[in-house]
Amino acid sequence: MKSEIETFEANHTWSITTLPHGKEIVGSIHGWHLAQLDVHNAFLNGDLNEEIYMDLPPSYVVHGESSQKKNLVCRLHKSLYGLKQASTLLVYVDDIIVGSNNLVAIETVKTFLHNQFKIKDLSSLKLFLGIKVARTAASIHICQRKYTLEILEDASMLGCKPVNTPIETNHNLSHSSTDVLTYVTSYWRLIGRLIYLTISKPDITYDVSVLSQFMDKPAQIHLHYAHIIFRYFKGSIGQGIFSLASLHFKAYSDSDWAACPETRKSVIVFCIFLGDSLVS
Repeated sequence: MKSEIETFEANHTWSITTLPHGKEIVGSIHGWHLAQLDVHNAFLNGDLNEEIYMDLPPSYVVHGESSQKKNLVCRLHKSLYGLKQASTLLVYVDDIIVGSNNLVAIETVKTFLHNQFKIKDLSSLKLFLGIKVARTAASIHICQRKYTLEILEDASMLGCKPVNTPIETNHNLSHSSTDVLTYVTSYWRLIGRLIYLTISKPDITYDVSVLSQFMDKPAQIHLHYAHIIFRYFKGSIGQGIFSLASLHFKAYSDSDWAACPETRKSVIVFCIFLGDSLVS
């Protein structure tokens, strides 16, 4: 309790005041150098616009006297866990990468951020939001091996047999399927995880794009093809994007001719290389 209160005070979460007439209170509820930072208590950094009061924590002492004797309360200035405004005030991006070829500049940014928020210095970049980063002076490699294994485990497909191709281009997936899934939220979550996986596996981008077109009415056939994608990346779990220190861009594009079975629209595809690495 003591450490939590100290955190609230350091973050200027509240100020001590008397409860104004007519107000009610709410209860208290508990090639560059790459550096990584983490912001503590992301929920507690949002500024409140509403006027909200709450009871002081038990045994909280104000100027040497019990708060109950003075009938004091807290007026909140920052968000707290449990407030109905908390989710909308959430400072979501609490993981930070700082990159520069100047170590002094990196330290300057760290100092500035530390003066604004309570942050933890995680040293050099190695793991960021489930993405493993391996670096040398001339190259960088990113992969999502752990995240991939988590997806396979959640789908009970750790022992599945790998395949060489995810979805063939001449598929006939459409919205006309009648065997609609009962629990569509599980399909939404699955596709969302696959979208995040395309960060290090751009080779499944087209396939995930196809399956995401059926989010409104997913059927068993769409789930079946999603599982085929699982089997595809089961054979390349540790693979990701390897990039040398090159800023040379190459881009290719192509399109079919009215291949969509429902709208007869053409599908345009493209790929972008940074150096020799496929990045999009």
